[in-house]
Amino acid sequence: MLIHYIKTIFRTLRKQKLNAVINILGLSLGLGITLLIWIFLLQELSYDRFFDDHDRIYRIHSTLQAGQGEPQTLPSSFFSLGETALREFPEVEGMTRLTPYYTSPAIFFEDQATTLQGILFADSVFFELFSLPFLAGDPVRALAHPNTIVLSKQTATRLAGDPLDAMHRTLTVQGQNYEITGIFEDLPENTHFRFNAISNHINLPEQIKASGANFYTYLKLMPGTEPKALEEKLDQAAAEFIRTNPLYDGLEFHVSISLMKVSDIHLHSNLVWEMKDNGNWRNVVIFALLSAFILFVAIINFVNLSTARSMLRSKEIGVRKMAGASRGMLVRQIMTESLLITLLSFMAAIVLTEVFSAYFADSLGTNLSLSAFFSLRGLFVMIGVFLITSILSGLYPAFYLSSFDPVTTLKGEVVKGTRGQLFRRVLVVFQFAITLFVISSLLVIGAQTRYMQTRDPGFDKEGVMILQNLPGRVWQSFPAARARLETIPRIISAGGANYRYGGSNRIDLIAEAGADKSAAGITVDVITVDHRFMEVMGLELAEGRNFHDDSEMDVQSAFILNETAVNALGFEEPIGKQLDLFNIQGPLIGVVQDFNLKSMHQSIEPMAMVYAQTGFPHMYIRVMPGDFGSLEADITEALREFDPAYIPDILFLDDAMAMLYQSERQTTRLLSAGALLAFIISLLGVYGLAAFSAERRVKEMGIRIVLGASVTNLLWVFNRESVFLAGISMLIAWPLTWVFVNNWLGNFAYRVTINPLWFLLPGLAILLVSSLIISLQAWLAARENPVESLRSE
Repeated sequence: MLIHYIKTIFRTLRKQKLNAVINILGLSLGLGITLLIWIFLLQELSYDRFFDDHDRIYRIHSTLQAGQGEPQTLPSSFFSLGETALREFPEVEGMTRLTPYYTSPAIFFEDQATTLQGILFADSVFFELFSLPFLAGDPVRALAHPNTIVLSKQTATRLAGDPLDAMHRTLTVQGQNYEITGIFEDLPENTHFRFNAISNHINLPEQIKASGANFYTYLKLMPGTEPKALEEKLDQAAAEFIRTNPLYDGLEFHVSISLMKVSDIHLHSNLVWEMKDNGNWRNVVIFALLSAFILFVAIINFVNLSTARSMLRSKEIGVRKMAGASRGMLVRQIMTESLLITLLSFMAAIVLTEVFSAYFADSLGTNLSLSAFFSLRGLFVMIGVFLITSILSGLYPAFYLSSFDPVTTLKGEVVKGTRGQLFRRVLVVFQFAITLFVISSLLVIGAQTRYMQTRDPGFDKEGVMILQNLPGRVWQSFPAARARLETIPRIISAGGANYRYGGSNRIDLIAEAGADKSAAGITVDVITVDHRFMEVMGLELAEGRNFHDDSEMDVQSAFILNETAVNALGFEEPIGKQLDLFNIQGPLIGVVQDFNLKSMHQSIEPMAMVYAQTGFPHMYIRVMPGDFGSLEADITEALREFDPAYIPDILFLDDAMAMLYQSERQTTRLLSAGALLAFIISLLGVYGLAAFSAERRVKEMGIRIVLGASVTNLLWVFNRESVFLAGISMLIAWPLTWVFVNNWLGNFAYRVTINPLWFLLPGLAILLVSSLIISLQAWLAARENPVESLRSE
């Protein structure tokens, strides 16, 4: 029987070549984009799940409230909190902590100067808790002794050529010698960790461990432990630490502890001081909905085309019923046909996925591979998509075709009834509504993304380069290095900062000197700069003065605040006010006009600048337009006078700003592809309905022509239904889209005003193009000789 069904399918496909091509093409496009989206989603959902017992490993998050400042949630905690948890709480099976310390350390490998970013310091048991594969060395004992360090394979290869040759050799960091005792495989992309080397935290100064919530702390809980109950105990332990720590005497300082599962960090934690930029759960939901919408649009298109061509199979169905075929047999036959057509479309979709995966990955800024489907979760997704498509594509056509009355169909009469027409119209409305929703959402998200990138940030971003992660020899001789760079003709000015735009910065409590910080203090972002930083960035003073390069008084004892900080402190005449910032006391000498230190997702927060003359890990330089390659060569040559091993790490400021909106760009690009595809497939659906209508109404048209109807009259008769359906679709899509985009825009401190044209224009475009398609079908039908269509009457 199956062989007979297959023969029937191929016979039908040969007789209806155009219909078959449109059916398979529509399904293939829908399935292809769905598979591409799910490759990305599977990768996003796989973060940190490769670690053993990942479901029992949690990271401690600390929400700090100091004085009158806004609460600040950090992905880190106090050094002692992890020890307390492991020692006193039986629910905790294991614990490890890690922290960065060096920004741009001086590195020597066997007396050869080099560079190495991403050095972290951790407990010796780090690799026991996080099961990373080792290329060489013992994960359990690699960090058991002081002055040992473990490198990634890529780092060891860069240093020694063959990574195994790096074992047991000496790496010198800031004058401290470390023995290389392990080489771990490079971190996979799907982890929230980012580091190239790990050493034992015993090598850190005790002051780092005594103050601040600056250690990423991970707890492995006993099976069955309730995290909420443990959070209450951790709250009490943190409160006791603050109460007994003399650094916090006199401060109203509150900490609230929360635990986040390590596998949830990538999608649910996007805090300051994250090790790398994380994903966004909201985007996962948007992309999953988009894939479902596009797949349903493709399925609707298949159903419409199948039922539109049903007249060509009505006699076949009648003959089969007269020959004794039951309705169940016909349903199985048509469902088998749907299954096989879906299989053909699925195979074509896999080819399309492989062909376009590189472009898709480039647009999303990530690596994508079909191998994602070889996991258990991936196979489940593939099988689920295939079955859903097969069942939904075949279910209605099977029951619709099998319901034909054999006597009526064998007499050649048109199958009557409005139920099938109503269902198809509902499908077209749903198809239009989805397409309008996707296109309108795309217009709003695209406009918001452009707005964030073009809105005035309060400084002049054009022509500014950031020399990142300067090596120790350079930043220790910063004034001389800056002066040397300014001799390069194309460099206008240069200034230093300890903050890289888009990165992490220090957060502290500031208040007027002598005031009660608990009552009058506010939390500020603190950045250390030199006297040229404001000039390079094009920042404007609202009042007061800049730091003086020859003023020793200004060094670590004078402040410049932004307008938001001045307003938060309640100063009416701010210049000259004496301020206290965590043991730094001095006058407020200037107020800078507000500028965006962070992304447009956040409103401008209180900010304080303090002054230093040297020791900056980053240099901002304003340059004249021209060839970047020659300028980079000139910069490298100049800085190698201070460090012969200097390797340039250059980032343009506008690129750094664009990185902050990578998530929005991903959404825009994916929605663009989805909107185009939904539009194309919807038009195929319009074609299906138009073909069905023309086929059903050919005799009606013949009668109208005989009675004197013009082509214009016929076009309106055919188009009025399309106009009606498009209007209903707009009424459904517009409020849903408005609710969605308004909620999405709520994530931004600065947002565009929703333009009604973003809703109206997609509806008019769909109405216009669909009317053109329907008019073409009607015009072709109207050209037929009415005598031929009426002959059987």
